[in-house]
Amino acid sequence: MRGLIWLTLSLLIALAVALAWLVSTEPGARWLAGQADDAVPALSVGSVSGSVIDQLELTDLQWTDAQGTYSVSELALDWQPSCLRRWTFCVERLVLEDLVVDRRAASRQPEGTITTAPPARGLGLPLDVDVQSLSIEAGVLRTAGRQFVYDHLDARFSLRDATLAIESLSVAGPAGQASAEGEFLLKDDWPLAASLHAEPSAHLTEGRVLTASAELSGRAGALDVEGTLRGLETGPVDLSLSLALLEQPLVVEAEARAEGGRLKADARLGESLTVAADLQAPDLAVFWPGLEGALSGTMDVSGDVHAPRIRADLLARDVRYAGSALTTGSLAGFWDAEAGGDLTLAVDGLQYEDQALGQLEASLEGKPSAHQFTLALAGGPVPVEVQLEGGIAPDSWQWQGHVLGATAKLPDGRWRLEDQPALELDPAERSVQLAGHCWAREAYRVCAERLTASPSEAQLRLASEAVDLVVVERWLPADLGLPGEVSGTADLDWRAGQPPEARLTLVTENSQVRLPQPAGAEPLALDYDRVVVDADLRPASATLRVGIAADDLGRGGFSVSFDPTVAMENAEATSVNGTVWLDALPLTPLAGLLPQVRGVAGALRANGELTGALGSPAFQGRIALRDGRLRPAAISTPLESIDLEAVIEGRRAVIDGRFVAGEGQATVSGDIDWSTGQAEGAINLVGEGLEIEQGPSVALQVDPSLRLALEPEVIRLSGEVDVPYGRLRLVGGSPNATRVSGDAVRVGGVGEQQARAEAAGMGARSLESEIRVVLGDDVRFEGFGAAGGLNGEVRLQQLGGETVEGEGVIELVDARYQAYGQDLRVRRGRIIFSGPLSDPRLDIEAVREGEQMMAGVRVDGSARSPGITLFSTPPMEQVDILAYLLTGRPPGEESPSETALLGQAALSLGVLGGESAGQALADELGIEGFQLEAGGEGEQAQVAVSGYIAPNLLVRYGVGVFEPDDTLSLRYYLSQQFYLEAISGTESALDIFYTFDYD
Repeated sequence: MRGLIWLTLSLLIALAVALAWLVSTEPGARWLAGQADDAVPALSVGSVSGSVIDQLELTDLQWTDAQGTYSVSELALDWQPSCLRRWTFCVERLVLEDLVVDRRAASRQPEGTITTAPPARGLGLPLDVDVQSLSIEAGVLRTAGRQFVYDHLDARFSLRDATLAIESLSVAGPAGQASAEGEFLLKDDWPLAASLHAEPSAHLTEGRVLTASAELSGRAGALDVEGTLRGLETGPVDLSLSLALLEQPLVVEAEARAEGGRLKADARLGESLTVAADLQAPDLAVFWPGLEGALSGTMDVSGDVHAPRIRADLLARDVRYAGSALTTGSLAGFWDAEAGGDLTLAVDGLQYEDQALGQLEASLEGKPSAHQFTLALAGGPVPVEVQLEGGIAPDSWQWQGHVLGATAKLPDGRWRLEDQPALELDPAERSVQLAGHCWAREAYRVCAERLTASPSEAQLRLASEAVDLVVVERWLPADLGLPGEVSGTADLDWRAGQPPEARLTLVTENSQVRLPQPAGAEPLALDYDRVVVDADLRPASATLRVGIAADDLGRGGFSVSFDPTVAMENAEATSVNGTVWLDALPLTPLAGLLPQVRGVAGALRANGELTGALGSPAFQGRIALRDGRLRPAAISTPLESIDLEAVIEGRRAVIDGRFVAGEGQATVSGDIDWSTGQAEGAINLVGEGLEIEQGPSVALQVDPSLRLALEPEVIRLSGEVDVPYGRLRLVGGSPNATRVSGDAVRVGGVGEQQARAEAAGMGARSLESEIRVVLGDDVRFEGFGAAGGLNGEVRLQQLGGETVEGEGVIELVDARYQAYGQDLRVRRGRIIFSGPLSDPRLDIEAVREGEQMMAGVRVDGSARSPGITLFSTPPMEQVDILAYLLTGRPPGEESPSETALLGQAALSLGVLGGESAGQALADELGIEGFQLEAGGEGEQAQVAVSGYIAPNLLVRYGVGVFEPDDTLSLRYYLSQQFYLEAISGTESALDIFYTFDYD
């Protein structure tokens, strides 16, 4: 007996020691986890640390059964075993990380099955539960194809005597944050009382801070919810919801109330369905900010749950939200899932953003197995009409039918569907199949092969015959004309989980591009033979190729490729690679675009690669102009044998070239960098013997050495121009020309030219120039009665929009001057520049020398208002000096004809001094362009006055000095180059004159 007692005690002690080992040691905890893993197939445990009663931690814990899968990456449990003495399970801390609950979709209950109430005896546990802290980090709940993700969940609750008391419950995730507290009695009819509070994320509320609060009361089978949504600018919205979940039929009553309207719906769901909705919202803005308009009407749903009957009568007015708007909209009609019916939708004043879409009308008529659906969109940019006929298969819910007709009015005309292609819609598979068909407009056709689309894949094949390019002109620059036709093909393939594949090929042949010209001019037409555009999209590569072949545009194109998957994530970081080629682009058409150029010839060639980022690709290669010829409008000498080459590396170009002008030649070199966003660098021009001619007036040979520097804030032109040879023939104006008034202001001067330069892209950079012009030993001039050589140098300067200024001296060498009909020697001649280039100082003396005396004319002062002085050695009276200059003899020895010549000279000097008084009188009389002048020679000398009495009518009256000869002239200008002139005097005449300029 004693042995049995000792054996029993030994077994109890061994059992206690084993139990203590199992719950208080880490090896014991591992042994228990391993036994559970082997005994329960649904359970899987990774690693174990700690003990059952102290700091138990499990990893990779998973439970899998028919309802779903539940997994936790880490579980930490800290509880108080001493609480078991009070029949309470006390949890100090329970932490779950990466909790994933993946519930499988529940099977559909048999028709007519109604959920039963929870057991009245309640949910009984042998122990009470007290959880001080439950924390779940990063949880995911998946059920019925939906997913709910939260970042953090905290809870504190207890379960005593079938009463679940939630002291606090909070959850936060991408959708926002929420909290709850309440009490549930888990027996009898399961009564409850709880409070909820939620704040959705700003991305779900368009940036608004909204809060929702609700009070739940009632029992498990019949809940009442009263809540309020706050934070809307329009005020709070009150919500009421009553749910009779366990009644037969199930009853749902819901109502939303706000100042200015209400939305109410009642539903009964059992073996049959009854839903009645009453919508009365004269101001939708009270329900949601940004929503405007009014909604009213009723909607009733009744009948079998799987084959309901719907009756609707809804009206919307002046509805606006998120850029979309409608003036009026109505939905009316009846539809029975078995017998059918008719529904009509009408929307007027449909608009999106600033684009009016017109009126929409849609109707459904017939029965489910055979009905017609029509849709018409009119009054918008693309009017569309579609008519479908078909029915729903009763066994599969697939819609099968045909497209009876369809039209679409595009900018180039009305397109219509030629065939009646079969159409199949499968809601279960969410797939669409449309048979092959063609669209036609007049003689043009676009055809598509069979179209298939589903969530797993889609295919589209299009082929177009010749279509007018006018259909794309709306997306091109204004006034750019494309009168040709284009044909092409398009393919699209898509599979779920893979990027789409597509290819588009367009071809246009034997047409032209018409470029706009200045007002009044005909567009510049550039013919081409063939243009091909090919775009190819693949999962790892997108390629665009463009090729052109034309006599006016040359032959060339480009090809560029990039990774589309990277481009969708970050276009700026997407690298591109490609090639550019251009063979013999003729420059002749540019002459019509540049008014400063009379003609241009040559061919432009380019060859290189494209690299860098997709948003800002860089070109690396060469651009060259070979055997070019340029005829500037300002000079008659062409620039020939132009060879220019630019070697481009990204955003830097090295320029090298040469050209000839006459017998001279020049070189061009430079380095331009535009990596900072604006061009910086320098271009150098060095030449020798360049010939420059302006008709018969100017013939020069120049040796330029110029540098154009592009700096961040200044464009600087500097250098030197040597003129070793020059012939200048200065042609005077018409004797009847009007001199410019001293107070005249020139329009379109340097300031306006600078403004145009800034508008053309020079930005805020100013122009500064400093050029030294040096005249050589073989520069001669002739004109205005003077002839001789020129020597000296002038430094030309310009700052910004200021006028050009000069500094230097030009001397007249071996020059002679015709004055008063005599040939005078220029003893001293200097033109002094110290200010505006157009108004130098004059220092000129022209003399006539004899054996015993010398007389001369001195011209000094400003070129705009020079002073004329007569002088002599020995000193003489002015009339005697004038007599000597004219006759070469002392006073009193002249002949009668010489006396007449002397009178003409004196008259000329006198007339020049009397012009001011005559101008004042002309101003009083309203005569424009008044002039007082002397003309004629000898006995034909005259004094004449002239002026404009109308903008295009000039009157001139002359009086003879030595003969009684009066002449009246009338000149009527039909244009600047064409005028009529009538003369009445000793002889009368009517003449027609036409003048022209030469290049």
